[in-house]
Amino acid sequence: PHFVRLHRMCAANPDYINEIRPIPNKRGEALIAGAWLPVSNRRLPDAIRQLKAIKSKTI
Repeated sequence: PHFVRLHRMCAANPDYINEIRPIPNKRGEALIAGAWLPVSNRRLPDAIRQLKAIKSKTI
């Protein structure tokens, strides 16, 4: 499976990412299995783009 790099400490399988959202301090969060994991501000735009691309291919 493809993995999306969210932060230097984590990557996630996009099949399990329910939502990615920016938060006020310019970081982001990803909802995975009921837990919010950090998304670095540097990786946020790329993570969103990768997730959209992967999800659009599976539909």
